[in-house]
Amino acid sequence: MNRKILIFENRYSLSNFLIMSWLEKAKEFIHLKKEFTVALCGGQSPVEFYCRLPNIPGFELWRHTHVFLTDEEIDPKGKKAKHYSMINDYLLQYTPVSQKQIHPIFIDQEDVSLCLDRYEEDIKEHFEIKKGELPSFDFVLLGLGRNGEMASLFPDNTTTNNRQRLAVAVVSLFARHMRVTLTLPVINNAKNVYLVATGQKKSSMVKKILEDDYDCPASQLQLRDGELFILLDREAARELSINEDQISHQGEAIVLS
Repeated sequence: MNRKILIFENRYSLSNFLIMSWLEKAKEFIHLKKEFTVALCGGQSPVEFYCRLPNIPGFELWRHTHVFLTDEEIDPKGKKAKHYSMINDYLLQYTPVSQKQIHPIFIDQEDVSLCLDRYEEDIKEHFEIKKGELPSFDFVLLGLGRNGEMASLFPDNTTTNNRQRLAVAVVSLFARHMRVTLTLPVINNAKNVYLVATGQKKSSMVKKILEDDYDCPASQLQLRDGELFILLDREAARELSINEDQISHQGEAIVLS
């Protein structure tokens, strides 16, 4: 697997890297196949990136971009799509992307299995895949949770490696409400995955994953043919044991070998 670990001084420089990566990959894939397919996450980690991305010139790029979600939280009271609402509030409403290019996880059905079926069919139709095949997203953005989760794949989730479905429903002791999430095989089939961890509260889990071989969903990111980028700010990387001979530099980042 092709994996890069990059450490940034702060969230701003980390967001700079994400923005440049977004532009680079968008141009690359639109040139190759006339579209750019992305799967975006909720949570706090990507907020600065979402807020800044609409300010970057790229009208033509947005015309060819299709936005999916990695996961969604189902609030049984309000039926509000929390993650989609956040992404829309910070990012999508400020871009020229059309509604037909946005692929939310609808939670308007009492039966969650119907929501899953609807999302899977949307993915299958867009990627033109058959039963048993997996989509290959160009750009997947994930935040690392305190317990080693990413998307809505939690350590106590037995459906993490489900190869029969593209998306699954998740009930976890680590989450207040039921979630719908892409499966690990789908994420591992992506061309580029960016796992983001920021802040001191994530530092212990970062060390466990990168140095202690801790078994959790985030440590099971093993892309088939794509490239995995683990992006940390200095606070999230503070517990790592770093030797000078391990590091090189790439722009504003320290790169660990």
